[in-house]
Amino acid sequence: MPSKPSPNISDEEIPRYVRRCWDLYQTQTQELREAEKESLGFWIGGKYQWREGETESRQGNNRPWMSINRCKPAVDQIENEARNNPPGPQAKPVGGQADSDGADILEGLIREIEYRSDAKSADIMALRYAAASGRGVFEMGTEYAGERTLEQRIVEIPAPDPACYFIDPAARMPCLEDAMWGGKIRVLSKEQLIEEYGTELKVLNRSILERSAGAAGSWMAEALNWQNDFSTTNTWTGGAQNKGPYYVCEFYQVQIERVKLRLYSDNVLRFEDEEVPASVKVKRGDDGEIDRWTPRRRVKKWVVTAADLLETTDWPGTMVPHFYVLGPEIWRDGKRFRLSLITNAQDSQRGLNYTATSAAEIVGTMTKAPFIGYVGQFDVTNAQGFNPWDASNTQTWQYMEINPKFATDPATGAAQLLPPPQRNTWEAPIQRLMELATFFGEQIKAATAVFFEPSLPSAAQVQSGAAIKALQSQTNIGTVNWQDQLHRAKQLFYQQCAVILPKICDGQRVVTVVRPDTQHERLEINKEFPAAEMQNGKHRTKDGKLESANNITLGQYALRVTAGPSFETRREKSMQTLIDFLKIAPQTLGSPAVLAKALRLVGAGDPEIEAMADAIAPSPDGQMSPEQQQAQVQQLQGQNQQMQQVIQKLQFALAAKQPEIEAGKWKTAITTLGGIRQAEIKAGIDKAELDESQLEHFTGLAHEAGMQAEEHAHAATMQDSQQSAAAQQQQQAAQPQNEGTQE
Repeated sequence: MPSKPSPNISDEEIPRYVRRCWDLYQTQTQELREAEKESLGFWIGGKYQWREGETESRQGNNRPWMSINRCKPAVDQIENEARNNPPGPQAKPVGGQADSDGADILEGLIREIEYRSDAKSADIMALRYAAASGRGVFEMGTEYAGERTLEQRIVEIPAPDPACYFIDPAARMPCLEDAMWGGKIRVLSKEQLIEEYGTELKVLNRSILERSAGAAGSWMAEALNWQNDFSTTNTWTGGAQNKGPYYVCEFYQVQIERVKLRLYSDNVLRFEDEEVPASVKVKRGDDGEIDRWTPRRRVKKWVVTAADLLETTDWPGTMVPHFYVLGPEIWRDGKRFRLSLITNAQDSQRGLNYTATSAAEIVGTMTKAPFIGYVGQFDVTNAQGFNPWDASNTQTWQYMEINPKFATDPATGAAQLLPPPQRNTWEAPIQRLMELATFFGEQIKAATAVFFEPSLPSAAQVQSGAAIKALQSQTNIGTVNWQDQLHRAKQLFYQQCAVILPKICDGQRVVTVVRPDTQHERLEINKEFPAAEMQNGKHRTKDGKLESANNITLGQYALRVTAGPSFETRREKSMQTLIDFLKIAPQTLGSPAVLAKALRLVGAGDPEIEAMADAIAPSPDGQMSPEQQQAQVQQLQGQNQQMQQVIQKLQFALAAKQPEIEAGKWKTAITTLGGIRQAEIKAGIDKAELDESQLEHFTGLAHEAGMQAEEHAHAATMQDSQQSAAAQQQQQAAQPQNEGTQE
């Protein structure tokens, strides 16, 4: 199969080429699609968890069947984990004139796309299908921003039925991003087709349709070995009667072409067919123009029916805009194998259903009569004309009479009295069946790696919160690959946004972005300023401040995925952490710099907490003019002098109070020891020798502390005397100079 149609292909041959790609996908992925269908049946439950025809056969024979669906809860846990930790964009400038401001705007634009498109629902739907069947998908599209505008915007489109999507079977990358073609089928009734596209369609004319399904053009017949396609034509038109439903396909085809890339005087690389500003010239080196040939990916979009080319457009991205979330894949002997979360749990699920059905069937066939006797023994009527045996299961009687019955011994001919009725004590092996059901449940847990299920014995036996968290953590570790696969698809989505947004948001304009705190903000992007007012890619304002041009069309950005709790959850946790921190260290309230640092640390990027921190102590990362920087330096010098004076006063005060502090400490220790001694004497415990040694020890320490305090006081006195003597010498030295000056 060629990667792209022949350059000589006509518009009439494009619908046929699209149908051939669809037929190729159907042929080469038949086993995978059958496995997906079966796995989805186990997620749905009911009769789909039994082999085909088994439930109908049991119903025909009046036999029960049961389905205890343990596969869907495993998929639900994967979904809920993604809901609690939704993915988000993270942009970093990596080349050209890209900067951090442009990265922040790009993140905000992507968040706005996700907010407006309800991307979380599309992501969860794709992950649900991936876990349940092995293949989920979501789509990127563009639309006009309103009825009266020419501006376009990106949208994320959910895929309620992944079976409607087909992709190049030669693609092997984790999310099939290397596919050279792909499409989506829309199924329309005849009335819907006419209403949307009119009545002048070839597909509505059976004679034209049959001619188009005949021999293919020469290049297609040789390249594809495909002489006619009546079967696919009938599938796309609802059969030979041509009454519908009809297939309408949105098809994307990747074309690779070699183009020249040139470097211009503004240090921007542009393709040779791109528009260049008038003031910009090609940059030259020693060998002439600085350029090179490079492959460039272009994507064509066709909308076709079985015989009509309805629309042709250029898609601004670089890949088929279908983002697949796939289960684990492996290749063996050139054949692709793909698993879902519940693929390896299907046999255990069937075993659980068989066990539950057997238990229910046994219970249903058990005898309801508690007594077994011979015919006639229960024919007893009391004085009230009532037979107590009729109510033996619902009423309690002091005694119950029986009608004696005799049987003739065939050997002797003698009549023998038959034994009285016996209570039926047989018990069905339900306990063994329940043990077998528990075994199958544990196997489902092992196959799905979902270790915390409240109904399982392993989860029901734990009591502590730590044990529950350990089981939950075990589940998170065992299923993290599913979250990772969703994040890989989202990363491709973000990267395509970085490619498309500069194309549809070119020129100076005002856009809406969503900040990390989920608040919307209007920003002006791609601002233009005179070159003389630019400095390091930023605009120097009249007051000396630097402001960003917010240009997202220059430079390159690397996009990654970050996942974690929602912003509201992180904010609540940050505030609680801050409150706990202030309870432990309330003295930080007296240090603005430390408090601001703590706020930024626990705020984790929250704009409101960042504003609080900046109000207490401005961030050093902010842009300041030279005058502001000089004022801040002077302010810091003044604060430093005041702090040195306060420290010196504290040192003198501490030295003066040191003897009193030390004496109070030892006085408290001796008083406490005396109280303990009195209590011990009352209890009859003699520790005089031990107390004497402890008292001597404390007295010695007190003496040493007193000597140290006396030395500190003496040193302080000497220092004061030296300072006074030095001051007198300075005054004496200054007097002769003054006298000479007077003379």
